Amino acid sequence: MSFSSPLDGGGAGSAAEQRASLFTAAENTEFQAILAECSTFPSYERQYQEVLMTLEGDDVLDKFRAEYEGLHRSLLRSHESEGRLLRKCTDLQSDIEACAERAVTAAELTLGDRDTIAHLKSETERTSHRLVQVKEKEAQLKEAIDTLKRDIAEQQAKAQDPIDIPEQEAALRSLRGLHEALQREEEQLVQQFRSASLDVAATQRRIAALLSNNSTNAAELSLVREMISKTEEEVQTVLASRAVKEQELKAVRDTIARRIASHTSQQHTLDALGEDHERNGQELRNIRHEEARLTEEYQGVCRQLQHVNTALQECSEENDLWQRRAHEKAAELQAYQAAVVSMHRRYIKAQKVVEALQRRNAVTEEQRSEQLTKHRELATQLKSEEAALARAKQAAHATTQTAASVKGEVNLLQQHIAGEAAEQQRNAAWLAEKLGQLRVLESVLASSEEHIQRTHQEVYVLAQEAEISEAGAKKYASACAHLLSDVENKGAMVAQYEEQLTAVEARVKQQQSLLESMVGERNTYTSHYDQLKQGLSEQQHQFTLLVAKVQSMRSAIEKREKDVTLEAAHVQLLQKQQKDIEVHVVDFERRANKKQLCAEALGQEIRQLRAVLSDAADETRRQQRRCHDVVHERDMLDRQVTDRAAEVQALYEQAHTKEFLLRRHEALYNDQAQQLEHLEYQTVQFAQQLEKMRTFVARLPELRVLLNNATRELQREKVRVQALLDDAARPVNVHPYHELASAEPETHALLQRVQRLQRVLVQRRNELEEKEAAIQSVEQRYMNAKATVAHQPGPEIAEQLTAYQQNLTKKHQDMRQMQEALEFFRSQTDHFKARHDVLRERLADMSKAYAAERAEKERRSRAGVIAGAPPITPRPDSPSATPEPVVYRGFVAPPRAATTTAFMPHANPGEGSDLPLLGGPHENAGQR
Repeated sequence: MSFSSPLDGGGAGSAAEQRASLFTAAENTEFQAILAECSTFPSYERQYQEVLMTLEGDDVLDKFRAEYEGLHRSLLRSHESEGRLLRKCTDLQSDIEACAERAVTAAELTLGDRDTIAHLKSETERTSHRLVQVKEKEAQLKEAIDTLKRDIAEQQAKAQDPIDIPEQEAALRSLRGLHEALQREEEQLVQQFRSASLDVAATQRRIAALLSNNSTNAAELSLVREMISKTEEEVQTVLASRAVKEQELKAVRDTIARRIASHTSQQHTLDALGEDHERNGQELRNIRHEEARLTEEYQGVCRQLQHVNTALQECSEENDLWQRRAHEKAAELQAYQAAVVSMHRRYIKAQKVVEALQRRNAVTEEQRSEQLTKHRELATQLKSEEAALARAKQAAHATTQTAASVKGEVNLLQQHIAGEAAEQQRNAAWLAEKLGQLRVLESVLASSEEHIQRTHQEVYVLAQEAEISEAGAKKYASACAHLLSDVENKGAMVAQYEEQLTAVEARVKQQQSLLESMVGERNTYTSHYDQLKQGLSEQQHQFTLLVAKVQSMRSAIEKREKDVTLEAAHVQLLQKQQKDIEVHVVDFERRANKKQLCAEALGQEIRQLRAVLSDAADETRRQQRRCHDVVHERDMLDRQVTDRAAEVQALYEQAHTKEFLLRRHEALYNDQAQQLEHLEYQTVQFAQQLEKMRTFVARLPELRVLLNNATRELQREKVRVQALLDDAARPVNVHPYHELASAEPETHALLQRVQRLQRVLVQRRNELEEKEAAIQSVEQRYMNAKATVAHQPGPEIAEQLTAYQQNLTKKHQDMRQMQEALEFFRSQTDHFKARHDVLRERLADMSKAYAAERAEKERRSRAGVIAGAPPITPRPDSPSATPEPVVYRGFVAPPRAATTTAFMPHANPGEGSDLPLLGGPHENAGQR
């Protein structure tokens, strides 16, 4: 019966062919025939029982009955052993089929595991490629951030550049100087025109009051300038701290670059160590394959020893059988001798009764012919027994030769086993040395992995610090944006200055008088106060007081205009005096022309300031476009961050699927481990059987002694049988059976029955030998099946499981790294979202502030249009010329009603005011 291992094919496609080629057709038919013969045993058992029942109660056939019972018992034992062997064969066949199916399933699982390993490798390659892409994107984002930082630095540098504010201040100083010169000239003219007039004194007192107000306003302006210088110093400190932070960030980036370089070098060393580890793993696999080969050879040697032991056992069984047969033959010969003695005595008796038997000659002749036929049958039977004895002798000689050869083979196998054991010990020592090296390499690899983890943590901490510094830079950028907004506000203030300067120029050209210069100065002071109002909200109350004072001054100026119209008559009276001072007037006109030239130069400077402001507006538009580009790039980065989060989520799902596959493979590994434990238990049982066989081999010398004794006794019995056969072949007189048939027919019938039973016994012995040969063939099949079971997969599955465990640990490490990267990206996403919300809120606040500013400007423009309408003044001599509420006219919003009503009593000249007012014409006349 030929067995084939199911792992020789190596694939699931040849499983049916392997299962079909497990037994041949002849072997299957032979096995079915053995089963059929076993099924016919009850009929044989019934025949044996019938024979034993017929032999019971006969004292003559007691020995034959005992021998027949012994034969029956041996037949029962052989049948039981045959049944056990058949059951073992069926169990072994089922085990072989189960093992073949398991081997096929294991091969399919290995193929599936290979596919999963290839799939996992491809997924790891894709994830590594994605990580490379993510790193490239991160580098691009860092470059974009660096460019934005450089742009911010450029904008801050531009913001630090002066916007020609000193030129404007010089222009204002020149205007103030011109204004003071005009005031002095006006004072001289007034002194010349109204030297004796109290009105001139009153106007001088008012001018002194205005000058005091001007000094207070100048003090306030100096305070504002000091505050501006302080804010500029703060901006400089902030910029210096930002430069320090940038230097620190640069140093941190340098350290990160150095650490990345060290990390790459460590990664190269780790790659080299990994290659060494792979080489060591390959060497270990080769060693394991060599060990598996040696174990297979050892198993083959064990199987050969088992075959030898089985052969020795068969030889011993055959020796026992031949000994039993020799004893049986000795007993038969003793029975034959007793029968011959009895037959001799009966022959003597028969000679005495010959005369009595002559009457039965006719009958005896017939019986004689029958006895002749029986004699021939007995001769053939004796010849067959002699041939059987010769075959037994040859078999005994063959067994002695096989025993000697088996002993030599056992000695050779023991030597080979000792050599293999020594070689296995050497291999075990070398394997232990390699395992020590592998442990050292694993410890080095673990330490390097710990160092890499520490470096990763340091890089992560540095990245967080870089993010914090970037957040500070963004805060500084927002501060710079606020500064830019302040610069824009200053530009608006400059525009207002320009408008005021145009108004002042028009009024200088139109009026060329002291009153108009005072109104222009008041307008400039009010516009300047309006500009200071945007940055100095805490001085609003003072500003309201100042506006009230300016309003009261305006009412006084209007009343002064009325007084001037009333004094026209008095001026006509003083025309003579005017002729005297015409020379002075010409001088004044010359001076006025000079002042006009100065005003034209001031206008030229104002036009230059307009050009500078237009350039500043262009620069602000460029900055707005760049800001829009930055916002667009930020939106694009937000989209990239969302895409990266989606990719990380997909990688997380893939990691979950891989974890599920690894759990499934772990369950398969547990099943394979249980099967391996079962196989180890079977190997232990086989080892016990081998130990029994070894004990049997140790008993071989005793068996040889017994075999020699049996052969000697067998030789003696052969000699005796030969002598008896010679006596039977050469009868001295008439054959004893003829006399027995004539003298004792019942005994003759019993002899015939014994001869028939002996023939049946010989036939049964032949059948028993055939069955023993069949049992030996079945045992051979059993041993082959054991060898097939021994060829089941062993160390390969353990290697695959170790590889799966290594892949599992690697996947867990990759998953941890991916989770850390995911957390890092999520933190970045949350940071960007928070920054986006802050910027959106700030943009909403800026839009609200811009809308409020536009509304304020529109309201101011409407108030300015209303103020530009000419007032209707009543006549001073009319009865309805009562003091009316003061109407505010200027370039800023009108004061609140409460303040207007609060200052109205001060505007009434009848009740008195803080400033000295001019009286009517009669009062002036009285004073004169």
